[in-house]
Amino acid sequence: MLSIVSSNLKKSKLSGLNIPKRFLEVFVHDKEGNKHAIEFEEGDTLFEAVENAGHSFIPGSCNGGIACGECVVFVPEGQMENVSELEEDEKDCMEATGTTHPSARLACGLILDEDSEGIEFKLK
Repeated sequence: MLSIVSSNLKKSKLSGLNIPKRFLEVFVHDKEGNKHAIEFEEGDTLFEAVENAGHSFIPGSCNGGIACGECVVFVPEGQMENVSELEEDEKDCMEATGTTHPSARLACGLILDEDSEGIEFKLK
């Protein structure tokens, strides 16, 4: 029996069975304009997904703790409904650091899910 598993699938064990786990993908443009494809699991923050992919181009002295406000990314026009809601702690951090652009979010507060797949975020 021939079984083809996509490169964006990861095997996980559940009750002794190997069940493919699907990774989703977003894109992040770094400050130099380079576009990076980033695989993620639902529930990862954008900051976690980039770090898990082995990249460190998103700044964040708080290491994704929603405290420093350094990891600002811009969500493309028309895509805000496809990202997680702005939570109070993220909103407070953005206000404290003067981040007021309507399409700005913190990568550490932006939780990814299947609706986020394919979005191209840009670093501030």
